[in-house]
Amino acid sequence: MTHFFKNFLLTVLVLHGISCTQKNEKGSEKNPILVSLIPSKEATSLLMAGDSFKKYMEKETGYFFEMSVPSNYIAVVEALGSKRSDIAFLTTNSYALAYKKYNVEAQYITVGSSGKTTYRGQFLVKGDSKIKKLEDLNGKKIAYVDPSSSSGYVMPAALLKRKNIKPSQTIFAGKHDFAVTMLYQGRVDASATYYSPPEDGVMKDARRLVLTQYPDVEKKLRILDFTDELPNDALVFRKELDVVIKSKIQTALEKWVLTEDGIKTLKAINNGVALKKVTDDDYIQARKMLNDMEETLK
Repeated sequence: MTHFFKNFLLTVLVLHGISCTQKNEKGSEKNPILVSLIPSKEATSLLMAGDSFKKYMEKETGYFFEMSVPSNYIAVVEALGSKRSDIAFLTTNSYALAYKKYNVEAQYITVGSSGKTTYRGQFLVKGDSKIKKLEDLNGKKIAYVDPSSSSGYVMPAALLKRKNIKPSQTIFAGKHDFAVTMLYQGRVDASATYYSPPEDGVMKDARRLVLTQYPDVEKKLRILDFTDELPNDALVFRKELDVVIKSKIQTALEKWVLTEDGIKTLKAINNGVALKKVTDDDYIQARKMLNDMEETLK
C-alpha cells in the first residue's frame, strides 16, 4: 500500500466519521430537539400550536425539532428525566417536581395578558347551586384536573384540607376543559381549574375552553372562590442540553414571542402572551409553597 493511498484512506475514514457524527448530533434530523407540551387542554389545539412552534424554531435555528403531548403531567416530567424531552412547557408544580427529581433549568416564565406573572386556581359551581361558600363543599363531589396540576389540584385541594373541608368524592378529569364539562353536565357538584382575570369584560378563565360546545357556560357556571397565587408556568431546558444549542434556542424564543403568530401560539399552549427570562432562584418561594401544600395533602 503506497503512502499516498494510506493518507487518502485515512482522510476518507476521518471525513466519514465526521459526517456520521454530524448526522447524529443533537438537533440533527436523526436526533431532533424534543419538545413536550403539558396536556392541560384538548390535544388537537395543542398539536396545532406545537406544529407552528416547530416550524418557526426550525427555520430560525437550523435545528430539527420534534413535538409531543404526553398523556399526563407526570409523563412530561419523566420525559425530561429519561432524555425523551429536551425542552418543556410546564405547570409550576410540574416544574417544581422536575427540578427536584432531575434538576431541570427554568429559562422563562409565562406572562399573562394582564401583564402578571402569577396565577391562581378557582372553584366553579353551577349558577343555581345552593353552594355559596367553600365550607358548603363538605360532602360534595369535586372534579380536579390532574394530580400534578397546580391550579387544578394541588392549590385547591390543599386549601380545602387546611379548612378541614372533606369532599365525598374527588375525580381527576385530566384536562381543565374536561373538569369544566363535568360540572356543566351535572356529573359533579364543583370543579377546580385555572383562573385568569377577564379582559375588557371578556371571560378568560377555564370556562372559555368550552365556549364552542356550551355558549352559555359563563351564565351556567359561576366562580365560588379562589386559591392563593403562584408564579406562572415555566419553560424549562434539560440541564445536560448543549450550551450552544441552549443559546441559539433562547435567541429564537425571544424573537418568536415578539411575532403575531408567536403570541397566538403561546396563548394556545399555556394562555401566555409573552415570556420573561428567569432562573431557578426566581421559583424558590414557589417550590417551598408547593412543598408545604404537598405535605398538607399527605
